Amino acid sequence: AADRESDGPPEIELRIADASGNHVRTLEGPGEAGLHELLWDWRYDAPYEPDGDPPAGGQGGGRFGGSPQGPIVMPGAYTVSLTIGSETHAATVEIEADPRRPMTAADRRTRQAALMALHELAEPLYEATQGADRLADQMDEAASLLESHASAPDWLTAEVDSIQHQLEEISDGLQEARQWSRVAAAIQGSSTVPTEDQLWQVDAAWDAVPPLIGRLNDLISRRVPAFNASLDAEGVRPDPGPEIAVPRRGR
Repeated sequence: AADRESDGPPEIELRIADASGNHVRTLEGPGEAGLHELLWDWRYDAPYEPDGDPPAGGQGGGRFGGSPQGPIVMPGAYTVSLTIGSETHAATVEIEADPRRPMTAADRRTRQAALMALHELAEPLYEATQGADRLADQMDEAASLLESHASAPDWLTAEVDSIQHQLEEISDGLQEARQWSRVAAAIQGSSTVPTEDQLWQVDAAWDAVPPLIGRLNDLISRRVPAFNASLDAEGVRPDPGPEIAVPRRGR
């Protein structure tokens, strides 16, 4: 009892799984004695945690237009497990379809498959966007550094220009994929099977993103490190400035 008091109350964790045991959502809350309420909005876990504070509203995160959200689950049975300290308790809940929004089971499965495909793509698309932005900032700094070193060989300037051009192409492709992925909001809000155009956008996003990430990874793992090593070998590096005189206390 003394150890529990010194460590504070245990945190509460709610884990939600579907009828097949697949993880759906984790919710956390305080473990203090008393009544507490955790609300589940019937959604899967968010696909990723954005860096910084995303703007309010929307379905995405960062450049995606707001905090990211997972799709709403399908009707069916779900197991909710409550863990507090070393104890776990479980119960089954049944989610029913809204009778005001009728859909056939086949249409509902088709819609959910499209939403889950975009949910799976959201995190790598976000991480690729962040990675491309970081590299672009580094290349901008390198370009400025080369401009200040008149003795730098021309091929280094040509290389940074080439890398920047590739990054622009990758960033443009990722932006287009992000636009396609925003179709998730329209699909989620519909009570019908996704249209052919909506399904095309899901496929187009998936066709585009993996090759773009492959190109980005080649820059990250091979080309940019080699370029940075060449910069260092040529002595092209930021000027640290003059040394500061160390004061001596008079006697």
